Amino acid sequence: MLFKRVHILKFKTSVTTGSTTNGNGDLVPGTITVTDHEVSCRAEPNGSGKTIKSNDGQDVVFSFKIFLDEFPSGLTDGTLVEIFKEDEKIGGGAVLMPFGYQKHAVIWV
Repeated sequence: MLFKRVHILKFKTSVTTGSTTNGNGDLVPGTITVTDHEVSCRAEPNGSGKTIKSNDGQDVVFSFKIFLDEFPSGLTDGTLVEIFKEDEKIGGGAVLMPFGYQKHAVIWV
């Protein structure tokens, strides 16, 4: 049987709630909630040194092109991700550019 999404993409998001300012106007941080995410994906390594155009028009070399069924909430530019095949880590890095299509999503790491 052919599996479409054979890898697992893992990343964390954090949300701060209840931040306030004290009498001096300094920020007092509230509660930080960290959430772990795991998403099925297909990761293609960039073995030939291909580049993508960043939002400012510069060529950026990426390590992996990752295909997802849908775009996960909380996954933004700069998010640190790890790519696994079964229990073995095969790569990771910061998200360079996420892009959501109608039927699937692609991120470059």
